[in-house]
Amino acid sequence: MAGSQAQAAGDGVLAKVRDLSVHYLGRQEWILRQVSFDQLAGKVTAVIGPSGCGKTTLLNVVGGLDHFDSGDLVIDGVSTKDFRDRDWDAYRNNRIGFVFPACNL
Repeated sequence: MAGSQAQAAGDGVLAKVRDLSVHYLGRQEWILRQVSFDQLAGKVTAVIGPSGCGKTTLLNVVGGLDHFDSGDLVIDGVSTKDFRDRDWDAYRNNRIGFVFPACNL
C-alpha cells in the first residue's frame, strides 16, 4: 500500500513497530526487547539513549538492514514478517533512506 493510500485510510501512520525484539545470535542477551512505536506521516522521530542501548540495531531493523526475532514491523499497513529478500530490496530502494554519520561521499 503506498504512503498516500495509508494516509487516505485515515491513520497517517507510515510504520508501526510492535513488540519488536532482537537478541544476539547464540546468546540469550537481548539487544531490543518488545519495542513499540508508530512513525507518523510528516513527523520526525528522534532515537536517543546511552551507548549500547540498541539505537543502531533499531534503525537497522526499521531500515531493513537487519532482521528481528519477534514482534512485527508494519509498513504502510503491510506486515514484514513474511518479507523475502526481494521484498526487503524493494522496500530499501523505494520507501526508506539512510544518511550515515560518516558517509564518505
